[in-house]
Amino acid sequence: QLLVVDDRLRARRPVLGLEGRALASAAPAPDGGLWLTDARGALLLVDSAGRVVREDSTAFAFPAVAGGPDGQYTLLVRSAQRFAYRWPDAAAPLVARLSPAGQAPVGRIAVPEQGILAELNNAGHVATDGVRIFYAPFIRDEVLALTPTGDTLWVLHRQLPQSTHDVRFELVDGAAVINYHPVNLAMVMGPGGRLYVL
Repeated sequence: QLLVVDDRLRARRPVLGLEGRALASAAPAPDGGLWLTDARGALLLVDSAGRVVREDSTAFAFPAVAGGPDGQYTLLVRSAQRFAYRWPDAAAPLVARLSPAGQAPVGRIAVPEQGILAELNNAGHVATDGVRIFYAPFIRDEVLALTPTGDTLWVLHRQLPQSTHDVRFELVDGAAVINYHPVNLAMVMGPGGRLYVL
């Protein structure tokens, strides 16, 4: 279920022709449409009437979208809610900027020693002020500010104890488990240009 909430906190459910798809994330698109991702990992562009006008795959196994309210600057990132085990493509972007013309890569991924965990290692949250792109990895104590082309402007570390610097499989009581801890749970641009990270 998707709710659209206006600036007076009135909520409505848009009519969407998704044919039973389970939604994973949503962000505004130009001309009153929406960018959506579904539970299967597809990226959808929906017009203002709720019709799917395009379905794309991405470089991410399970993508999530985020962006500004005007729909002019929408970003795609690896979901922090779900990930896949797959060998990394070292040329894959950290983030992608979306437009009706396609996906523009931003930044480069960090490949862990156990490369099959690259999707988890690069999952996170993204936000923008329209000039900079902010990325917060799900499992590391970092917040990065990037240019639209992916150059790093700054990196913030908060000295949190639960940060995972090298995600990996470990044996615990004879079972293989992934050694990681959630750190950054959400991120959004707030009023006055402030960045909020949970």
